[in-house]
Parts: sequence; structure tokens; C-alpha cells
Amino acid sequence: MRTVGWSNAVTFGRLTGFNLRHLARSPLFLILVPAATAVVWLTSHASGLPTMGELFNEAVLCAAGVGAAMFAVTTFPALREVRYSRSMALPLSPGARLASLALASITLTTALMCAVLTVFVVTAPAPIAGTPQPAAFVGVVVLGWAGPMGAVASVAWTRSYAPLIALTLLLPLYLSSSLLALGTRTDVIVSRMGSLLSMALQPLPISYPDTATTALLYLAHAVSMVLCAGLLTLAARHDTRFLRPVGLAVTTVVLVGMAALHVHAQREYSYDALSANARPRTPSTGSCHGLDDMTYCPLPGYESWVVFWHADLEPVLRNLPEDVHRPTVWQANHTLRPDILFHPPDDGIVLTEYWRPDEETHRARLRSELVAHVLGMGRTDDRGYVGTGQARTVIGAWLVAVEGEGTEAAEWFLLDFAPGRDDLRLTHALLALPEEQVAAVVHEHWDVLMSSTTDLATLAELLGLSLTGPEAIPEPDWERSTLDPGFIDDQSTPPDGT
Repeated sequence: MRTVGWSNAVTFGRLTGFNLRHLARSPLFLILVPAATAVVWLTSHASGLPTMGELFNEAVLCAAGVGAAMFAVTTFPALREVRYSRSMALPLSPGARLASLALASITLTTALMCAVLTVFVVTAPAPIAGTPQPAAFVGVVVLGWAGPMGAVASVAWTRSYAPLIALTLLLPLYLSSSLLALGTRTDVIVSRMGSLLSMALQPLPISYPDTATTALLYLAHAVSMVLCAGLLTLAARHDTRFLRPVGLAVTTVVLVGMAALHVHAQREYSYDALSANARPRTPSTGSCHGLDDMTYCPLPGYESWVVFWHADLEPVLRNLPEDVHRPTVWQANHTLRPDILFHPPDDGIVLTEYWRPDEETHRARLRSELVAHVLGMGRTDDRGYVGTGQARTVIGAWLVAVEGEGTEAAEWFLLDFAPGRDDLRLTHALLALPEEQVAAVVHEHWDVLMSSTTDLATLAELLGLSLTGPEAIPEPDWERSTLDPGFIDDQSTPPDGT
């Protein structure tokens, strides 16, 4: 018996190796896999400072593309095994031969997934920031197995190419329906199909499972999907009355578990749940770093970003008086430091993982947060503050856009405080003056300019400018401005000193 068992194991290994080579040399494999990889690569967004979240999203897209390609590649040999292996005298049973094909398919899928992720890591322009969660990335690789395992299961039940034909028609049908069905009942169906696909790829409401608990939840979801495909294959056997009901019963149990996992994930990790459960507390400064009178507290794995933050804020910092209090810069997200994200400390400003040094909107937002805090104008994401007609509003816009950042960053800052024409007009005038001249006035008259009762005329006079009369500064340069005159007029309200 041992000799027979060993012989069958050797035969199984050789057959798996044969299937692996046959799949890798298949014309369909040589066409579909490079095409799917190219689509994933072209649709990915590479940033100057890559993160674990980006790597994870890249892996999910790769799992979808490679899984779909391997579904098609595996369907043809699987159908041959299902249709013809029972009627031929072969050294292994039909079930063992199908298992060998499935093992070869998932081995090839794993190699492809690991190769794509390795290329992403090796070609990254900088070290990938963030805390790696091995369970999450293992889950993505396992999720890719659902493609070939789904092909084996569907062929075992239908004994035809119908599932492959349906998959081939599904993508163009989905794309065309999403374009043609807007505003119709079909639009709802298409939207729900997209939601189901998104849930299959990412069951968690958060983009990257960056904690051990969320990573294990993702891994459990991926394993459940593959397990369902394996159990359905087992239940499809036609030569026994025992395996089918048992396989279907266990599949049902696994599906119920997947549904419970999704419900738990939505309840615990949705935005509403995370914001409601976050409690304000005194944050720990154990991970904080001091740099030139500034304190930065990055998330684990983001320490290399501190120098980029500081370089972005340096033009603002050098134009502030030395005795001005500098806030602490905190980095937070929904699962790591949610208390800081939803309840920012009074003496700090908050960044997320989505800050990018190559995107002006992110850099301007960081400078705006610092300036608004220093000027005592509240947070820029709280639009309840009105700074129309106040000198410090214009000083803040100048600080944000100093050192050649242009008018766009200054106007973004103004928009948070309901600017009027004179605010925009004086801001443009300040940006046209030498930095040293404006900085000298700001340093010398800081206490006066920071008062909410100091108006634009006072600031203009200190700079040798005038808002009225024959020597009045001109209207805003609407050619350079990103704002519309009508919009500015609508935003204007009398200064109330708040």
C-alpha cells in the first residue's frame, strides 16, 4: 500500500509539473496575462513617495487582472479533464487530475502576483512608506487564486465553455451599460454589479488594512472565496450521493461566514463607525521628531516623510517671528490614531497618508493648515470662519504662496475665509512685492496685524500701498486668477471680527 501511495504521489507531482508547463506555454496565457498586466500597469498611479496603501491597491488590481486571465487559461484544460478523463484508463482518478490542474494554476498565479509586486517594489522611486501587514498581502495573493479555482468549479458544474463566454461578454457589457444606462433602471443594476465586484476585491471600507486585525479579516475573506470554489468543485462530482450535499452544505456555511465578515467590517470600519468610536485623548509623543523648532509625529513607517514636510513648510516658518508658537504636525488615519484624526489636538495640525510632495494641492493644504493655526483663524477645513476684510487673512494668503508658489495657492487659502475683492486685490499686490519687504513689515507689526480688528487699509498703509485714491492698487489680475469676479462678489460679507 505504501508503494502504491508513493507511486501515486510521484505521478501527481509529475502531472502537476506537466500542467504547469502546459499552462505557461499556452497561447492564451501568452496573450492574456501580458495584456492584463499591461492594463493594470497603465491604470496604476505611481507617486513620488509610494506607500503600503498604494502597493496594496496595486496588488488588488493585479489580483483582479491576473485572476480573470487565469480563469480563461484554466478553463480549457479543465474542460478536457472533466469531459474525457473518466472514459480513459489513466494512472490517477479524475478528481486527482483536476486537483493537479488546480494546484498548477494557483502556483502559476502566485508566481505572477509575486513577480508584479516585486517589480512595483524594485521600481519604486523611494522606499515604500507605511507599516507592512503580511497577512493582507497574502490575502491578495490568495484572492488571485479565485480566478483559476473559479474556472475549475464552473467547468465541473456546467461541463461547457458557458462560464468563460459569460466572463468574456461581461466586461464590455458592463462598460457599455455603465455609459448607456445613466438615469435609467439599468443604471441601478450596473451600480450594484460594480458594488459586488468591489466588495469581492475589498470587503473593508478602508483602503489598506494596516492593522493586524484588519489584515486578518482580509485574509479570511480571500481564503473563504477560494474555499467556496474548492467545495463547489468537490460537490460537482457525479459519482457519489454523499459529497454533493456535504459540499453544498459546507459551502453555504462558508458563505454565511463571509456575509457575517462583511457586516462586521462595515459596522466596525465604516467612516461613521470610526468617527463615532474615536474618543479625544492626549496623544502620545513617543514617535515624534523635532526639527528646527517644529515637531513632527508621523505614523509608523512614515518617518522619511518628515524632511519633505519640513521643506514644504520652511518658506512659511522663516517668515514668522521667532517667538510665534509652532504647532505640532500629526499624521493620522482611520485605524491608526483615529482619535487625532477626528479630534485634532488644539496645538496641532493633522495630515493623512495621502499627502504628496508632487501635488500642489496637498502642499498648499499643509501650508494653509500651519498658517491658519498660527494666525488663530481656525482650521481650514472648518468653513465657519469669515475673515473678509481682515489684514491677517491677506497675510495668511501671502505666507502660503511665498517663494514663487504663485497666486493659485494664495487664492485657495482665501477661499476658506470668504474673501472679498479687496482681499484678493491686496493679496495680488503683496505677491508682487519683494519677499523681504513684506516679511519686515510682518515681523515688526506682528501683534497688530494678527488682530481680527486690523483691517486691510492698515496693512496697505504699512506696506506703502493704498486701497483708494489715484495711487490705489489695481483690481485683481483676473487673467492670472483662478477665481471668477462674480464668485468673489457673492462670497464677500462685512467683517464681523470673529
